[in-house]
Amino acid sequence: MATTAISKSDLIAAARAQWAITEASIAQAAKGKFEDASAPGQWSAGDCYRHIIDTMHKIPEAIEQLVRGEPQTALRPGDAEGIATFKTLNSRMLPVELNTAHGIVWMALQKLTDADLEKEVELGGNKMRLGDLAQMVLIGHEQSHMEQALNAAGASLAV
Repeated sequence: MATTAISKSDLIAAARAQWAITEASIAQAAKGKFEDASAPGQWSAGDCYRHIIDTMHKIPEAIEQLVRGEPQTALRPGDAEGIATFKTLNSRMLPVELNTAHGIVWMALQKLTDADLEKEVELGGNKMRLGDLAQMVLIGHEQSHMEQALNAAGASLAV
């Protein structure tokens, strides 16, 4: 028996929980080597957060494309242009911009229905439900890059 995709309310709650952790983690990373290029791909901790911000700004368009059944062209993995776009943001400015980007995604998620999250979409030749993809990008992708940032800075989350 097939399981159902995550509900819209559960997706938003899980994303918001991760977003709060990511935003708070910037202050911890800033105590370490924040701009040393030591993360995979020669990214600094700051660059990892800049990549998260860039991705969050692109997610609303990607979601709209997928809901309409169009090929998703908004997200590009390892987007150096996106990191460069936010390069001027330092550790004090990054949490503000990340909070703004998260708010933009939150607004985009409000338009979705549970039926939208059940839709099968295709990304990179892989078919999956939009709800599953949303969890991977909104939570998993962000958590992964946040952990890279903390490791690159030699920092950890405050307990």
